[in-house]
Formats: sequence, C-alpha cells, structure tokens
Amino acid sequence: MSEQPEISREYILNTAAGFLIQQLGTRGITATPLTTEEGHILEFETGGSVSMDNLADEMQRLPQQDWQETLHRWLEFSTAVANTNSEPEPSS
Repeated sequence: MSEQPEISREYILNTAAGFLIQQLGTRGITATPLTTEEGHILEFETGGSVSMDNLADEMQRLPQQDWQETLHRWLEFSTAVANTNSEPEPSS
C-alpha cells in the first residue's frame, strides 16, 4: 500500500478559496481572497472575513476524499459571517 503524495498548502488554499468564492457567489455573496500580515483570508464585501489558513490547516490533516464535508461546513460558516456583517447598522 503506497502512501498518498503530499498536497501543497498553496494547492489547498487555492482549491478552498475557489470553491468558497464560487459557492458564496451563488448565494449572492461576493468574496475576495487576500494575503495580509496575519495570513490568508477570504474577505466579504460586507466587511467580514474568515481565515483561509485555519481552513487549510484543517484540510491538511484530512485525506483528500474527506475535504468536501469540511468545505461545505466552512461554506455555511462563511455564509453566516457574511450575513452577520451585512445587517444594517442601527441608526442613532
């Protein structure tokens, strides 16, 4: 039985960002991948963001066949973050 070849972190980051951007777009949410001093994030037009580094860390620990479930969980989390930040500010 051969060992699974190591998948690069860059590949994981690009795969995850592409999936989330496409799926969030179908929900009317615009997201942009950014690299900051703190690391890689996916920023929503509403001003919220999620850490792509945390997602990549999680995916690196999993076999590739288990990525889909993790990506869907992060899609729901990202949707919640984007929607929370899109609520209008209360007027004073």
